[in-house]
Amino acid sequence: MAHLKHATINGRNDGRNAASLYHMSNAMNISIATLYRKALELMDLGLVIRIGKGHYAITTKGALVLALLYLRGVHDIDLNTFKASISRLKEDWGLSDVKDEEIISYLSLLNKAIDIMKDTHSASMC
Repeated sequence: MAHLKHATINGRNDGRNAASLYHMSNAMNISIATLYRKALELMDLGLVIRIGKGHYAITTKGALVLALLYLRGVHDIDLNTFKASISRLKEDWGLSDVKDEEIISYLSLLNKAIDIMKDTHSASMC
């Protein structure tokens, strides 16, 4: 998975994470058309936004989803991407003084709550 990196617009870092589809296409050996279609799907889900021609940034929701999936053991998400997601969440949530471990504990608790809600929903459908 491509690492999150800070976007620059007009030569200035805007604090958002971005990746060029062209760069990702080359790095991942995937056609640009396929990546573009996937980018549109991710935008529909609110996980990324378009910040310029061929450049996209991950949203807070996208960073949250990446972090939750990493904690669930999704092996396609590497540690650097997870750490970047945690940093992004801390920045967006105004929690820069909070330790990463505390954010990770909170996200682990969210994952447990999601599991409980799934189990409760499944049981009520029987």
